[in-house]
Amino acid sequence: MMSFWYTDGGVRRTARALGAAGVTLATAGFALDSLWLLGAAAWVLMAAICIELLR
Repeated sequence: MMSFWYTDGGVRRTARALGAAGVTLATAGFALDSLWLLGAAAWVLMAAICIELLR
């Protein structure tokens, strides 16, 4: 009953995808001087870190 997400590779893939999305959002937020993009990037990066720590 385990899905692919719970495997070690699936967790790492998910954390890397979230990290890449967070860095992209942060870069866009800095470039556009947009605080809501920076806030979204912070939440996405925190989610990636939490997933990596809790696996």
